[in-house]
Amino acid sequence: LLELTARDASHLEAQLALAQLREQRGDTAGAAAALEQAVWIWPYDAGVHARLAAHAETLKDARRAVRERRAVLALAPV
Repeated sequence: LLELTARDASHLEAQLALAQLREQRGDTAGAAAALEQAVWIWPYDAGVHARLAAHAETLKDARRAVRERRAVLALAPV
């Protein structure tokens, strides 16, 4: 996945899979980085924004957490 995303940073499925693997390994910063790339590729998934916000909170990155929570609200989830 690292090689794939290095060659094609716009591969959404690979970025999401990489984020999930990093989450499972406890690599919060790595998961957040992959989710950040996923948001740039497809910004319309409220679930990805929520996951990124949770990681930002864990990393004590309040600015990013607020930005991502605002993005969730802007997408008007049901």
